[in-house]
Amino acid sequence: MPDVTVKIQGMEELKQRLDSLNDGKLARSMLRSGAREAAKVLKEGQRDTVPVDTGELRDSIGIQVKGTRADNLVVLVGPDKKYNFIGRFHEFGTVHQGASHWMQRAFDETSKAALDRFVVVVKKKLDVRDYKELQRQIAEGLSEDVEK
Repeated sequence: MPDVTVKIQGMEELKQRLDSLNDGKLARSMLRSGAREAAKVLKEGQRDTVPVDTGELRDSIGIQVKGTRADNLVVLVGPDKKYNFIGRFHEFGTVHQGASHWMQRAFDETSKAALDRFVVVVKKKLDVRDYKELQRQIAEGLSEDVEK
């Protein structure tokens, strides 16, 4: 399988902000949300490029997010177990049928948009968290002023 190198704009800033949370569960939740949203973009790309005969292979394409830690997150996008076997025939071909490379085409066409979506979703969640934290700090500051 060929190596794929992807450059993600804004990832260093995102990593620094996630590291500053000091809350592993929150960081994991944010990363899983971003990964799921990015996977939706990839899923739509696969649905657009999959060869359709009965539509069952297309309808079987789904998303599975695995991993128990933020640094060990795996996202699977593709046909379910029942149709994975058939999907591979279409992707790589057989002795009797040429390869269509529908999954590779889908990845090539949607990977940048998926990564952009990931960064946007995680940054938005961080911004909401920062805003809520700022509101809490302001409220605490105001309550301290009232007590004085």
